Amino acid sequence: MNKEEIIKNFPIKNPYRYIDTIISISEEEIVGSYRFKNNEYFYEGHFPGEPVTPGAILQESAAQIGLLAFGMYLLDKRNEFTHDAKFFLGASDLKFLGIVKPGDQIIISSKLIRFRFNTIKCKISITSNADLVVCKGTMTGFVQTKT
Repeated sequence: MNKEEIIKNFPIKNPYRYIDTIISISEEEIVGSYRFKNNEYFYEGHFPGEPVTPGAILQESAAQIGLLAFGMYLLDKRNEFTHDAKFFLGASDLKFLGIVKPGDQIIISSKLIRFRFNTIKCKISITSNADLVVCKGTMTGFVQTKT
């Protein structure tokens, strides 16, 4: 499965989809991006007059690119990917170091720590404008391939 096929078959749709492109992908790492639009639904309330991207949304962005898209690729490499696979976040240990504002583009890098027994653990880094690290840590997820 190549980068374009992952984007085409991505199971999460707007307005909760936080992946624009996959910049690079291998069996060791995925790098993807998302640009936050000025009219994202959460900015109106977080925070009025000074909108900031919520940490939970940054975490979701990291999970979508760093676990889900990466997991789709890795499962396909094993010939185990199915379109009805279900992906779940298991644990997140992210440290937030900066602010992401409306219009900012984030780059998410996810380096594989391990992928076995349908569980994926990755080292995550999120950078924003001018290569500023805004978030880093580890995330774990798992996939259910049989219903």
